[in-house]
Amino acid sequence: METSGGLLFLANAIILLVMAVVFLVAGRNGNSEPYWRSWALANFLLAGALVVFMLERGLPPLLVALLPNALLVMGFSVRWQAARSAARRRPRPGRAR
Repeated sequence: METSGGLLFLANAIILLVMAVVFLVAGRNGNSEPYWRSWALANFLLAGALVVFMLERGLPPLLVALLPNALLVMGFSVRWQAARSAARRRPRPGRAR
């Protein structure tokens, strides 16, 4: 059984979008913790990267090379920030210690 890569990207994008909505709802239900918005934003950025990867045939080569990879880097960076916030640790941008 062969599965197309586009179908897998679509399934993952849908999962990320559903998770983002769940994180937004969780953050609005009386919980004022800022990391819920960060988790949601990270999932939206990662889903956006997957959508651009799926639509790459209709985009210029420079945009295909830059946009999805930039969205992935930003999404994982925001996810890192959310994880540190959820653990009650301050994000330290620019420091690898």
